[in-house]
Amino acid sequence: MELSTQSEIQETLTDETGSERIFVGSNRFYNKEFAEYVGRTNFQSMIDAYVGYMLQYESHEELAECFACEQVDALALAISQHKSNRAIWIGDQTGLGKGRVAAGLLRYAKLQGLRPAFFTLNAQLFGDIWRDITAIKADKLFTNPFIFNANASINEFGTNNELFKGTNIPKNLDKISDKHDLVLATYSQFGKPGQKPDLLI
Repeated sequence: MELSTQSEIQETLTDETGSERIFVGSNRFYNKEFAEYVGRTNFQSMIDAYVGYMLQYESHEELAECFACEQVDALALAISQHKSNRAIWIGDQTGLGKGRVAAGLLRYAKLQGLRPAFFTLNAQLFGDIWRDITAIKADKLFTNPFIFNANASINEFGTNNELFKGTNIPKNLDKISDKHDLVLATYSQFGKPGQKPDLLI
């Protein structure tokens, strides 16, 4: 369901909410709290409003500062899949902002009370995902990442100011501490059985 104006969104929510929920397709996406959120914001479509609500942005303008329209669509699909306990494969071509979508999903996971994990090809890309995390105003959500790559670091974008360093993992460590709010690693860290794969369980 995509609506063209705020008034149409409000009318639909008022008419269909009833006592508890609105049904869109076969999924229960929307509840009274969502209806109240739409009522105090200015989103122009249900999809935009859904993503803004799930990522806790205050307005359509704030969401638009952080994501292009294609990225919002990808986030809506990915969040819907997660709520249905399903995976998603985002196969956009180079330049359409898969990293920005990934950052949005990290934000979503954190706001759901989860500790997200980000795996990538090489440690230099940790800086790229942190740049996207910062661009979507999620950097304040992550203050103590656990970085599997001991020699890796994350600098403030465009500077030599080091923000986070890789973890020297003690041999007797059997669990990542709850004080860590994000996990970062390259695929190469899990090439063989042992301590590191077990830490993800």
